[in-house]
Amino acid sequence: MANGSATVRIDTQRVLGQIDERIYSGFTEHMGRCIYGGILDPGNKNSDPVTGYRLDVLEALKELKPPLVRYPGGNFVSSYRWQDGIGPKEDRPKRLELAWRGEESNQFGTDEFMQWCKQLGAEPFICLNMGTGTLESALDWLEYMNGSSNTHFAALRRKNGHEEPYKVKYIALGNEMWGDWQVGQMRAEDYAKAARQWGKALKLVDPTIKLISCGKEGYDDWDRIVLAEVVDIVDFHSLHLYTKGATHEINVMGPAAAEKAIQMTMEVVDLARIAKKTTNRPTICFDEWNVWDPVIADGEKGAEQVYTMSDAVAVASWLNVFVRTCKSTSIACLAQSVNVISPLMTSPEGILKQTTFYPLQLFANYMRGKALDLHVDSPRYEGPTDLPWVTSICAEQLTWLDASASLDVDASVLNLVLVNRHGSLDFDVQLRLASTEQVSGEVELFEVHHEDVGAVNSWEKQPVGIVKSTERLAADSKEISSPLLRSPHTRPMFRRFSTSNQPSSSSSPAPNVSRAATVSSRPPGSVGTNNPYRQQPPELSGLSLDDAPPPPDYNTALRHSISGPPQGHQQQQQQQPLPPPVHNAARPPPQQQQYQPPQQQARPSSQTNAPPPPQQRPNSVSSSAPTAGGGASVRRRGSVEDPLAPLGKYDVVLLVDDSPSMSDGNLWQQTRDALMGVAEKCVKYDKDGIEIRFMNNDGNQLRNVTDVSTVREAFDEIVPFGSTPTGMALDEILRDYVDAYEDSKAAKGARMKPMIVLVLTDGRADDPDGVKDCIIEMAGRLDDAKAPPFQLGVQFIQLGNDADAAAFLAELDDDLKADSGVRDMVDTTPYEGQISPDFILKAALGSVVKRLDNP
Repeated sequence: MANGSATVRIDTQRVLGQIDERIYSGFTEHMGRCIYGGILDPGNKNSDPVTGYRLDVLEALKELKPPLVRYPGGNFVSSYRWQDGIGPKEDRPKRLELAWRGEESNQFGTDEFMQWCKQLGAEPFICLNMGTGTLESALDWLEYMNGSSNTHFAALRRKNGHEEPYKVKYIALGNEMWGDWQVGQMRAEDYAKAARQWGKALKLVDPTIKLISCGKEGYDDWDRIVLAEVVDIVDFHSLHLYTKGATHEINVMGPAAAEKAIQMTMEVVDLARIAKKTTNRPTICFDEWNVWDPVIADGEKGAEQVYTMSDAVAVASWLNVFVRTCKSTSIACLAQSVNVISPLMTSPEGILKQTTFYPLQLFANYMRGKALDLHVDSPRYEGPTDLPWVTSICAEQLTWLDASASLDVDASVLNLVLVNRHGSLDFDVQLRLASTEQVSGEVELFEVHHEDVGAVNSWEKQPVGIVKSTERLAADSKEISSPLLRSPHTRPMFRRFSTSNQPSSSSSPAPNVSRAATVSSRPPGSVGTNNPYRQQPPELSGLSLDDAPPPPDYNTALRHSISGPPQGHQQQQQQQPLPPPVHNAARPPPQQQQYQPPQQQARPSSQTNAPPPPQQRPNSVSSSAPTAGGGASVRRRGSVEDPLAPLGKYDVVLLVDDSPSMSDGNLWQQTRDALMGVAEKCVKYDKDGIEIRFMNNDGNQLRNVTDVSTVREAFDEIVPFGSTPTGMALDEILRDYVDAYEDSKAAKGARMKPMIVLVLTDGRADDPDGVKDCIIEMAGRLDDAKAPPFQLGVQFIQLGNDADAAAFLAELDDDLKADSGVRDMVDTTPYEGQISPDFILKAALGSVVKRLDNP
């Protein structure tokens, strides 16, 4: 059979935006065996004897790293009485459950969910009952969860044994209120008016919460009507969509509808913003998505869908959509977390990871950083689609080769995902880099694959898992010919190599190791008719994410998907036996599996089929020689060292202007995103992390920040207010440091670590003389103490184009030393329209390392 051909052009300068880790969130609902028998299973040998939580389920979900989990619905929430699910369990009433026609025992409620989220390491995301529920009940529930006063519901939470507030941040205003299956269905106009009033009232109880309005699929008038009313008060607008298909091709092309829906919804958002004259810009919360065929998996019968290899490919395409739409999509919740249309199934004996578990695991662990705008030249699918309008309106998204890419914070690592969605055609894929970049090194691939699109994992046999292989690339290659991106059927695959800025056209193998992963529908190594590696690789056991250091979130290499390793690849399949059965059929319908407990089978590890440990990561920028010990890295022409390595010798303190003017445009969001990257970067050089202080919000000072979530949460909680007391805030930081330095020197103690103070502000200080006096005094004291010139540096970065602020900062930079006769420890950097983590860090070093000044 002839092969198809496709080309992917990659330019690391074409950045779409930051990938939000919240797109890997989860969803739990009182439906089928999701809660009872999935999350909570008292008395099971795999459950915690105190809480009853399934520990094997918790450990498996940790592999997917969900930042948020939505609860308690779903349709269930529209008749849910939250008060039934708190207090002594023996006193909790049983209720009729109207959404899925069952009984609700209320043995799992608010407090149990919060405790479970804590064990999982995820934040709670609560959906309110806007069906039978009232605004008063919603306000009471929020007070119960977040209240810190001595009022009734906060005191009730404490009485129930939970002293501290849960600090729930994400609050959804109802679920699918447009659906005729919903208890309390509303017209769009009625919902919009109610949502506005609910949102206003909820913010009075806790102004820090983030509100999610109830959207539809994104291509319906409901979304327009709702956004026109609430666009100025909500933080996110939800979308729901499930895809399916009678054939493999229809199934895997389904996510194109979601991509178009996201684009259309954001255009509606902007129209609503214009009409409302608001700068607030809600983004998308796609809080229900998955492959689901209700005919196969009836919701009223538990919706336990058996997932095929075709479904795994469709899930990979879904995740590509969220990566490509990162500027618009902030949150996405897979529905659901266990048993109900889930990648994870339970039995009394253990857990089973379905085919869809593996693309989720690979994306969640590796597809992070900044998304790139790829150019994909590929033949397109022109057949029928589940939603008829998709064929014509989404034609550009219906390429047989589906792709996404992410770039690390240093621009040194490119992660590329390719998915061949064709049912029968193999593809020769050319990866072409921009004119100044090449790739080199040894590549590790992690592939999820099977030759049959109808293949499923059962309790007796799990043919679909992660396969590892390696590939050697030429040094400094500018163009790569992939092995065949195989079909029949498909194989999404991740693969990573190092990139370089030095021209070369070689294609022979070269050293250097990096990581990769794939999903496919052929056996490993099925590259061509003469491939000597057609045989199934040996099984391995004992490899898990817990055995490995954390995967590189922003470091080294280029991941891409191809269908099978070329000759010379080393391959090993990671498969472990997993326990008993799933009770449904999937498309194409597999043979029904009947549950039979395994015979004398030991409880499997909850970490089965996890990727092998990552290679040691190199520095973010390397010399032209390959790095030892694995991990390929970008090499910039003329660069032989990491210019940011001196960061490890300094404590970094950031002083952020949080006055109201920072709310103009997107300055606050720009600053947040940049400092998230700064935090992640700095921890590589200083395990103690960074310190972030705010000029007005004294209660949100952050110390020893080592992760991006801490930064994001602080910025999301703060509402800019007050003035710009730069002098007062700076004086507090510098005075404490200089006092300590003088005391240490007088006592002949250990030498204090040097410090960089970075001031990010968009306007002239309200106390300009205070700023000058503070700097002059502290510089003079350091001179008197004979402190080294690099001991303390202050860097001002202007955000915005205020002329008075620019003139003031220029005066600090150019005139202060001459006028006062003290050391020059101040530098300033003008705003250039966009800030990045690297720009901030280089500017910071500019105040103490003069060779990096004036970036």
